[in-house]
Amino acid sequence: MPHRVVLNGVGQPCLVWPEIDLLEFGRRFHPELEIDKRPRWCHFDVEFDLAANSVRLFRAEHCGSTLLAYWAGADVGLVEFDASGDDHPEIVVTVEVDGRPIKALLDSGASGSILDKAEAARLGVTPNTPGVVAAQARGGIGSNSINSWVGSFKTFTIGNETIRDTRIVFADVFKGAAFRSTGSNIPIRVEDLPSMLLGYDFLRSHRVLIAHSQRRIYFTYNGGPVFVRTPPTVQATPEPADK
Repeated sequence: MPHRVVLNGVGQPCLVWPEIDLLEFGRRFHPELEIDKRPRWCHFDVEFDLAANSVRLFRAEHCGSTLLAYWAGADVGLVEFDASGDDHPEIVVTVEVDGRPIKALLDSGASGSILDKAEAARLGVTPNTPGVVAAQARGGIGSNSINSWVGSFKTFTIGNETIRDTRIVFADVFKGAAFRSTGSNIPIRVEDLPSMLLGYDFLRSHRVLIAHSQRRIYFTYNGGPVFVRTPPTVQATPEPADK
């Protein structure tokens, strides 16, 4: 791990203190560390440096709005995320797909990024669109298995980074995300869900610092494909046309 990092703060030095390397901790003590979902991690700043096989916790002191990506220059990517805490530790950011702003949930437990099927349809991409191929079914919420497809999109933008002519998996990501009100057996779909999951493929292709102390995500591109290069495909089954 890096030693204490001193950055130029306002009035006094900004100090970034390394606490622990979570991957090393996980190999020794706990193999399942979905740090973006565990409430206790939201009290730390968390760095994903998967190229170096490391996930690190930091504490920032006296940093204000100082850029905390200590390994990068001023051209580092930066996005702000919605407030998170013990009750809602999820990290949700705004990205753009084909120029349309959508909410994306950072999910380190997802092997690949997935765009919600309804959002893809709003962008003109459906399972019946020419060039779309069916991918293997994947696990959804609870015991649900969901069908997925791979489609082409003109652009994906996060912060100052734009990926052009990319292929993204899409599926009914939140199928089964429903609740029943007291005294009723009728399921009600949860509203205001994000339209995309940013998964391990995004984290693998970037160096990322989740600065809970500032409600910012800093990132730099490591290289290689950002989204899955070629997901396993299956024989596509056309869906009924929308009426």
